[in-house]
Amino acid sequence: MAKTLAALYARCSTDQQHAENQLPELERYIEARGWTIAGRYVDQGESGAKACRPALDSLMADARRARFDVVVCWSISRFGRSMVNSVLAMHELTELGVRLVALQQSVDTGTVVGRGVAALLAALAEAELEEKRARVKAGIRRVRAKGKRWGAPKKHVVPIDRVEAMRAAGKSFAEIADELEIPKTTLQRQLAAARRSTNPAATRT
Repeated sequence: MAKTLAALYARCSTDQQHAENQLPELERYIEARGWTIAGRYVDQGESGAKACRPALDSLMADARRARFDVVVCWSISRFGRSMVNSVLAMHELTELGVRLVALQQSVDTGTVVGRGVAALLAALAEAELEEKRARVKAGIRRVRAKGKRWGAPKKHVVPIDRVEAMRAAGKSFAEIADELEIPKTTLQRQLAAARRSTNPAATRT
């Protein structure tokens, strides 16, 4: 009978929280069940909100390669970047046939009760996502109601030759900016840059 291969995952987000304090507990849990440790994945000093979690990313990549049968972590909240992310990762592991055991919550997706808890967490995560989507949509409606544009600021390209001609005709920067519907500072900045590129000694007039 093939031995069960287990991966350990630990994370600490502050100097006071050391992943090494979690590892002995995880190792004892695995050894008590006669499993074999296939790998240790530790994110040291990575906060839950931080996008970069190299050890977690590596663990998920190895799960897709079927490097182990079960993942043992300290807490579901420490397994992902957020509760939603944790549940999504847990769901992916289940789809891959990999169990997830979280010691603090006594969750084991290899059991009926564990799968029930996972389903409940998935429902809560989906509700959280729906709430976030609703907030985003409400924000878009508020912005549009004020007549503002949603998204990244519009990038303005100044027609340099036309601006030079308008300046030669005696128009002020304020008048040109208003006519072209381009911010005055943007117009002046791009015009100065264009003049420097053709004549380094040129000054703004």
